[in-house]
Amino acid sequence: MAPLGEGQRVTFCVADRTALVDQTLSRIRRMLVEYGLAALVLALAGGYWLARRALRPIEVFTGQAATMAASPSAPGARLAITTRKDELGRLGESFNLLLDRIEQSQARTRSFIADAAHELKTPVAIVRTEAELSLSADRSLSESREALAAIAAESARLSRLVSDLTLLAEGETLDHPLERRLVDLTELVHEVARSLRTLAASRETTLEVEAPPGLEYRGDERLLRQVLVNLVENAIKFSRTPARIGIVANRENGCVQVRVLDEASTLSAEDRERVFERFYRSRDGSDDGRSGSGLGLAIARWAVALHGGTIRIEPRASSGNAFIAELPLAPPPVGTH
Repeated sequence: MAPLGEGQRVTFCVADRTALVDQTLSRIRRMLVEYGLAALVLALAGGYWLARRALRPIEVFTGQAATMAASPSAPGARLAITTRKDELGRLGESFNLLLDRIEQSQARTRSFIADAAHELKTPVAIVRTEAELSLSADRSLSESREALAAIAAESARLSRLVSDLTLLAEGETLDHPLERRLVDLTELVHEVARSLRTLAASRETTLEVEAPPGLEYRGDERLLRQVLVNLVENAIKFSRTPARIGIVANRENGCVQVRVLDEASTLSAEDRERVFERFYRSRDGSDDGRSGSGLGLAIARWAVALHGGTIRIEPRASSGNAFIAELPLAPPPVGTH
């Protein structure tokens, strides 16, 4: 072989069989595929198990809710909560609280309807009976006038009852925005006293007003007037005769306070707690047959609460009761009523 000259290149080629490398790579690929499939199967199985475990409480809640929906008349049915530490437990508690609110609302509605039906039944029966008697036989002029007078009186009672029911239902089932404006309470108290003097005179009752001049309050004048009328009417109806009823309005401890002082039988502690309920009648109370709708005090409490205030009854030192309504001078935050 001739010697290489300067600047010439020599190329060396080295070759060997790659079968061993190919086999090794093939085994590695096969292992990756097998292990990958096994891992995928395990992941799917584990995910399905975890999903079933996580969704099991929801499935239980769904079944319980379906059972309650199938028998809505069964009271007291609630979701069975196994744990209260996770989100589903808190969701179940919130759902049970919602059921409590719904049941309470339904109970109040049923009670309201039953009480209203009971109160409406008597005047409707009187009107029907008087009308049927007048139409079934010849009656004298005086008898006809008596029947018409009874019908007129019961019709007026029905009208007041329907009006009060409408107002109370409006307050409990609908949003009732307050029309707040500056009201001269001193003037309003005197106006209410003047409007009720005829009723008071018919029962030998004197109304005495005590209010400083220029006592102002920012509130709904229509509802404030309703509160005063209902409290004073109640005092007139249930006070003994003759009587002196006091109406006192003043500013005290950041509130406007209105006190109606009657001379009725002093209410017991139980009656003082329940007298603001709809259609509640005190066992010892008597109004000589001049029954109202039975809703006046309930409406008064609702209207006062709508202004963010409170109303209560205190026994007077001598005898009788003091109905005390306190209205905060600062309006309550929006949505508190």
